Amino acid sequence: YALWRADQIWVPSKFTASEVRRLFPRFAYKLRVLSPAVPLAPETPTLLPARLPKRYWLAVGTREPRKNISLLVRTWQRARQDDPCIPDLLLVGHSAHLPSELRDLPGLHFLSDIDGAMLIEVYRCAERLWQPSYAEGFGLPVIEALAAGTPVAVAKGTALDEVTPPQAPRFSPHDADELLRLMRRLARESTGDRQIFIDWAQRFSPQHFQQNLSNLL
Repeated sequence: YALWRADQIWVPSKFTASEVRRLFPRFAYKLRVLSPAVPLAPETPTLLPARLPKRYWLAVGTREPRKNISLLVRTWQRARQDDPCIPDLLLVGHSAHLPSELRDLPGLHFLSDIDGAMLIEVYRCAERLWQPSYAEGFGLPVIEALAAGTPVAVAKGTALDEVTPPQAPRFSPHDADELLRLMRRLARESTGDRQIFIDWAQRFSPQHFQQNLSNLL
């Protein structure tokens, strides 16, 4: 009913548009893509909680099953058992969102109830953000990490293909062995020039959003 009544339907990605088109083909002519605005990280750093590890990989969001965090944690655990190069894993979210057997693994950390400034610093200090989602309408954590100069590794498919630099590592969200191999490789690779990631995130800046919004209006 909402789609029928709307004059236009604004969605955050081409992937979301394709899903709406697939499910509701009669309303395809109303679809417009407007990616959200993601401000760049401020220059002034915020102090991190003292309990955080010195080296860590990062994943943001644990509540929704589509985020696929259980696969990420299980695979990270396998990689860490026989590879000392694998960093700790920090999850921004609650441990209660994971199966009980995954909540108290050595090297696994949880962080919740933090403000935006601290989240940006958590991104900035991470060695890499992992986004294993098998259903993603936009992928805000990816852009937030890139805006902070942090490299990312993402699951193939969905909107993550649109918001991630083409050279970024990718893996199947349903193939734990492929993810395991990628973790072992990336644990030994340099993260590269952080400015490249910041420059990529500029395409989602408030200035670009304002121009896109003006064009749609």
